[in-house]
Amino acid sequence: MPKAPNTATRSRRARTATGRSAPSGAPVVPVVAIGASAGGLEALEQFLAALPTDTGQAFVVLQHLDPTQRSALPELLQRATPLPVREIRQRLPVLRDHVYVAPPGKSVSLLDGRLMLGRPRAARGLTLAIDDLFVSLAAALGPEATGVLLSGMGHDGTRGLAAIRDAAGRTLAQLPSSAAFDEMPRSAIDAGVVDVVAPADELPARLLRAAGADPAQERDAGVLRAILGRLRDATGQDFTEYKEATVRRRVALRMAHQKANSLQDYLLLLEREPAELSELAKAMLIGVTSMFRDPAAWEQLEREALPALLASLAPGAVLRAWVPACSTGEEAYTLAIALLEALERIDVARRPSLRIFATDIDPVAIETARQGLYPQRIAAELPTTRLRRYFTSESTRFRVRKFVRELIVFATHDIISDPPFTRVDLLSCRNLLIYMTPDLQQRLAKLFHYSLRPGGVLLLGAAETLGPRPRGFRPIDVTHRIYRRSDTAPGTRQLATTRAASRPSTAPALHPRSAHRGEPASTAEQALLRLYAPAGVLVDDDGEIVHWLGSTAKYLDAPTGRRHPGVLGVAKPRLKRAVAELLAAVPRGRHGEISRQVATARGARTTIRITAKRLLAPASLRGLVMVAFEDVRAVALPPGRAAGVKALRAALTLAQEEAAASRREALRSRDQLGAANQELQSMNEELQSANEELTTSKEETQSMNEELQTVNAELQSKLASLSLVNDDLRNLLESTDIAIVFLDPRLNVRRFTRPVANIVRLIAADVGRPFGDIRTDLDYPQFEQDIRAVLQDLAPRENEVGAVDGRWYRVRIMPYQTIEGVGDGVVITFTDVSAAKRLEAELRKLRGGADV
Repeated sequence: MPKAPNTATRSRRARTATGRSAPSGAPVVPVVAIGASAGGLEALEQFLAALPTDTGQAFVVLQHLDPTQRSALPELLQRATPLPVREIRQRLPVLRDHVYVAPPGKSVSLLDGRLMLGRPRAARGLTLAIDDLFVSLAAALGPEATGVLLSGMGHDGTRGLAAIRDAAGRTLAQLPSSAAFDEMPRSAIDAGVVDVVAPADELPARLLRAAGADPAQERDAGVLRAILGRLRDATGQDFTEYKEATVRRRVALRMAHQKANSLQDYLLLLEREPAELSELAKAMLIGVTSMFRDPAAWEQLEREALPALLASLAPGAVLRAWVPACSTGEEAYTLAIALLEALERIDVARRPSLRIFATDIDPVAIETARQGLYPQRIAAELPTTRLRRYFTSESTRFRVRKFVRELIVFATHDIISDPPFTRVDLLSCRNLLIYMTPDLQQRLAKLFHYSLRPGGVLLLGAAETLGPRPRGFRPIDVTHRIYRRSDTAPGTRQLATTRAASRPSTAPALHPRSAHRGEPASTAEQALLRLYAPAGVLVDDDGEIVHWLGSTAKYLDAPTGRRHPGVLGVAKPRLKRAVAELLAAVPRGRHGEISRQVATARGARTTIRITAKRLLAPASLRGLVMVAFEDVRAVALPPGRAAGVKALRAALTLAQEEAAASRREALRSRDQLGAANQELQSMNEELQSANEELTTSKEETQSMNEELQTVNAELQSKLASLSLVNDDLRNLLESTDIAIVFLDPRLNVRRFTRPVANIVRLIAADVGRPFGDIRTDLDYPQFEQDIRAVLQDLAPRENEVGAVDGRWYRVRIMPYQTIEGVGDGVVITFTDVSAAKRLEAELRKLRGGADV
């Protein structure tokens, strides 16, 4: 695992995660929040007993306790650890290597390094104080937050661990088999939000191992890259630019599951068992999401951003939105609901139509999102009005209504490698960038700028930011990470060396005495370069200056502004032509050197030699061109006619050389223009041919489009008919109030009516399960045997069977036949004949008495 960050790094991370820094002079303290409920005392004592005294972290303990009774938990825990144990009071500052215990009936949150007390939030009669603590920790500390879930009943803590993991923090849970009550840790583990699972007394070591230094990390870096390479080759998903800490935690989770002791062992396991690559890919995808996650951000979006965005659209326009990394769809449906409610606040005539694209790299998550079917827990995430308006209840789940689902197009898409959606008005990408390296974050920021139209809105997660002054975006609300795209494009990529050499060197000469005080070798080297080396510049193939060498003021003008036009833009007027010729003539891709002499002015006393040389070494400068300027000759003018004639001849020779060079350049340019003209003519012919082919293809495409439109209309009509038939069938089955079960040819449950639940223990999640695995209340040993017999010979069977509660049912098993008369399963009906059985028994009793 990566080394523990120093104080400066922790402070910087805290500012990134929360949008505000810690109080002045107060370094960020990493906090470990521990949640427990029933049976948690023993687990807490085991955890604290195994905890060292110098971890550098603070520990906050919250256990579900009776609010009407005074708690002795601090005293009990003090016996298990030498660390100071204190009960939390309002605005208590957090100190390292201290244990803080929440008082009964109070919720705990962290604000600016202090612990705050409040009333716990209730959801349908259940207090979720552990969730509130974990969520507060994630918002305040980001990667420095850690959540530990121990023994307890219910599911408190699962959502909070998801928030901590979402903020790149660490999440741990007690091994369910070692817990007195396993519901709380098992709920979090099943939700896929736990990084480490271990017994309570082993969790501290696992926690410190994750937060501390790993001596083998550098050695394992190559093995980790090999693992990611295999994962990319097998699944097409590239995680090499995700943060190393995140990748290592995900890989470590699979290693623990497979009991691999090292990365090398896990790599060998991947070679032996290719199916493990699919499981690793699932573990790498962090699909933590919920409806209206971070409600304050959504409220700010609806209040500040959406009104202006809707006002900027023309009547009848289409508002295009994109939700990358949508996971199982909660974020996309939340955005759809927010937009629908925003449209209700404007005139009907000005309302645009909505088109929302939701994408994710995980096809399984996309399929879940398309169904729009979510568990009962979303009732705690939504107010009752929204739940009734936008969802329908189906047994133990809620399904998004059809008019909301039709607004969203779900698709599998890799935001890193696939082309982005364009002309987008609203882009919501929350809690994705925190898992990626800074370089990839910057590339995605530019991609978002490209996707959004000018004035479009960008919504990021609470722990993400585009920086203090994002290029190409104007902040709408920095606290909630809402930005508006500006018209200016984000900065273009520059060579790294230009940052340190954006202008000529103007360093003053060293004083002779000061040179002896420094390093003599480096000082002497600088002096030699200044005295004997020519001035010059390093340029790339485009003529952009990468580095300045020596004093170039005599040959080049100092650049003005932040950017300069390259060496030709700053060269002295008489040198521009020679420099351009040399740059064009110097060999590309191989070593070469070309020189030319230029007179600085007519009748000048000096001549300047300009040399262009392609560099092949060292590797960091390979491919660059060094342009050097050197005064090589001084023409003296002594008295006398002979000397004058000599000077004139020298000037004439120089002029002839320049004229010859100009003629050669003109001939070379003419040849190049001729070749370019031929190429353009050839390209023109190819373009004409391609244009004819495109015209033909266009006509064929139009014909295919008409056919597809016809087929689409037919499909729509059939879908409407099927929907109507399905609704009729469902209403018919429900109105008969008869217990009916439909089984497929493999005897898996295909469909059933509600009254069946009183006889056979079926729930909505049992659709697709084998019918023989489901418990029934019937005394019918040969039930499955009769079903298979009907499936084989297509002959109905009927029996009267008693139930464990004394009731009697007529069980009729009939073959399920298609229109073509082919058997495709069975239909089982259960008719309650208890009353008839009672009358029959009474009649027999009466007849028996009469006979007597």
